[in-house]
Amino acid sequence: MITALIGLLIGLIYRMHDPDVVILLFASGKLVCTGAVNEKMVYDAVEKLMAELIQKGLLIR
Repeated sequence: MITALIGLLIGLIYRMHDPDVVILLFASGKLVCTGAVNEKMVYDAVEKLMAELIQKGLLIR
């Protein structure tokens, strides 16, 4: 699920179930990943988020 926070915080919250993490993505491009128990989960979550943002036309590479 992607939640945009406009006005309060410039960015989005991405709640993921596989892997079970939450990513805060800021307009600056920085992100915070919470809930991961190892580094591989972080990489998998970021790859999954990038793929979804590209698919929805929200990220241009």
